[in-house]
Amino acid sequence: MWDVETVRVVGDVTIEDGVTVTIMPGVLVEFEDYYRLEIAGTLLALGTPGALIRFTTDDPQDFRIDQSHAGCWNGIRFHNTSAANAPSRLAHCIIEYSKATGGGTGPYPYGGGALSAVDCSKLTIEHCIIRNNVADYGGAMFLYRNASPRILDNLIVENHALQNAAAIYCAYSYPKLVNNTIVGNRIHNENNPYIESCAALSFISKPVFSNNIIRENDPDTVYMHSQLWNNKDHYTHYNNIEDYKTSGGNIDADPLFVAPGSGDYHLGTGSPCIDAADNTAVPEDITTDIDGDSRFVDDPDTEDTGHGDPPIVDMGADEYQPPECPADFDGDGDVDTADLLHLLGAWGTPAGDVDDDGDTDTSDLLALLAAWGECP
Repeated sequence: MWDVETVRVVGDVTIEDGVTVTIMPGVLVEFEDYYRLEIAGTLLALGTPGALIRFTTDDPQDFRIDQSHAGCWNGIRFHNTSAANAPSRLAHCIIEYSKATGGGTGPYPYGGGALSAVDCSKLTIEHCIIRNNVADYGGAMFLYRNASPRILDNLIVENHALQNAAAIYCAYSYPKLVNNTIVGNRIHNENNPYIESCAALSFISKPVFSNNIIRENDPDTVYMHSQLWNNKDHYTHYNNIEDYKTSGGNIDADPLFVAPGSGDYHLGTGSPCIDAADNTAVPEDITTDIDGDSRFVDDPDTEDTGHGDPPIVDMGADEYQPPECPADFDGDGDVDTADLLHLLGAWGTPAGDVDDDGDTDTSDLLALLAAWGECP
């Protein structure tokens, strides 16, 4: 059991076959160089919403989006993990500043900036933030050869692929991706511009995509680009996917995040992702969102467009929590300057609508000023 404030990793670490290691909430796992955490047994990294487990480097200031191995570590690797072991689970973790750019130890050193799973099925990754990682293929994850993890309620943002698959590379595998927010990941393909680039690549695979938000995962050089490549329509339902067909419950619309420019990917008022997903796609053991809030919350001001009996689950990692007062856009319990700035920034759109008339205008500004102060 890792139950200390900081675990400093000074070499490659392997959890041996038949061994279970539990990492307790709030632990900082800090890698001192380009080292990896290899899982041949079972890893239980079980944080909580108020005490996240953080996997990171000791030198983030030296981290660069390139093939160098300075300022980074080498990720969490589930390679040929025996199914005789108990399932591994990562919950409420941050995984950041890791690279897989070749030159490392183990198979497939070029795949999965944060995490790779090869011939591993008993793995759940839920309620995690996966950010600022780099790989040749699969900026966040590399899933290969019968890898079928459950990937639920995660924020996957600002990861980078130097070749392809900005977020997830999936080959010969069957993962289930439900209620993830996959946005702002990048492909740096200047040296190989004529490729069919994508956010999530599927090759002879059947990934299930349900209730996700997948948008703005773009290449530096656009040739033939799509958010999903070679996915199966039959397994792709009730997502918000940029430039994807709007059938099977899928939509293509601005999700109206609260403040994506500053890293706030909560759903804002009026988001088309609210009450728009599929209840039946959510596993029974998932009852909360990435923040620990209830996973099924009805917004009385939003028409149910999803599937199932109300309350209908939202798309993405965040479940919208209707504010106690409509002008409290950031949900901090009072109406103040931050809410005013949000309203002004949303002028003419539904994102700052206080009076439920469908847009943000002078009447909304007056309603906000009248509600100034602590929410009742």
